[in-house]
Amino acid sequence: MSVVVPTYRRADDLDSCLRALAAQTRPADEVIVVHRPDDREAGARCRSYREELPVRAVQVREPGQVAALNAGLDAATGSVVAFTDDDCRPGREWVERLAAWFASDERIGAVGGRDVVHENGSVLELSADRVGRIRWFGRHVGNHHAEASPQDVQFLKGANMAFRSHLLDGFDTRLRGTGAQVCNDLQASLGVWRAGRRVIWDPKVRVEHYPAARPDDDSRDRRSRDAIVAHHHNDVYVLLRELPVWNKVTALLYRLLVGTRAAPGLVHLALQMRHSDRGEAWFRFRAVTAGRLSGVWTFLGSRRSGGRAAEHAAADVAEGPAHGARAHG
Repeated sequence: MSVVVPTYRRADDLDSCLRALAAQTRPADEVIVVHRPDDREAGARCRSYREELPVRAVQVREPGQVAALNAGLDAATGSVVAFTDDDCRPGREWVERLAAWFASDERIGAVGGRDVVHENGSVLELSADRVGRIRWFGRHVGNHHAEASPQDVQFLKGANMAFRSHLLDGFDTRLRGTGAQVCNDLQASLGVWRAGRRVIWDPKVRVEHYPAARPDDDSRDRRSRDAIVAHHHNDVYVLLRELPVWNKVTALLYRLLVGTRAAPGLVHLALQMRHSDRGEAWFRFRAVTAGRLSGVWTFLGSRRSGGRAAEHAAADVAEGPAHGARAHG
């Protein structure tokens, strides 16, 4: 079992994450921390855990989460690769429970669990029946932070997900964004689901998530236009890439014609122009629509160029075995 933790200039958060990984009931076989060359504190924190944890650092020069995830995936040697964020603290049985699920059924291709979100000193509480599904018209049902029963799902959340490594052909470098590059978890999970493998969500496979500030234009408080465009580009591109044909059509039409309050299509734009700040409503509609249309264009371009092949970002292994030494078991 390999664990990959991308990080960028959040040394204290990374320290808490590594401390949680060092306290596992079933230790990971390796922990790979991926960081930029200028984030020297991350490398120092890794070295401080060498006696407690089989941790090594991988450097990646290219910005963005996709490059970091691909660098970690390329460096991993385990037959199962788990991913979590530097601002998460996996529960003591996280690795053990992940390993048990994969050992229980060869048809299982991916496993994840509850992402317990801590904000302003409290936990986001939610009970739900369904987790990680895409409805027939393309709307996401996430609920990964909810109290719910273990279940087969279509997609997992990036803060808490694991895959049989031979099923991942890389995180798609066509995803846009300068930092978080949202929907990379959706892309990876749906690819495994579309291949006919089971994707499992179990609330006992738990991480405590303390969302930290993002050092890019995709702020958690207020997103820039570029971040909104990138988000909806990625959403549409991934759904068009991974869903069955009839779902592609309904998902795209729903987004363009209806949408949601936060991501309006024509219907929600009309409603908001009557009852909300017209300038803000028009700004958001234009940014969201530009992202969606660019996602369609990227999907059509990927079909012409062969589609699924993702170019992994080049990475330098700062410490430990040679890059790309992954072995599938």
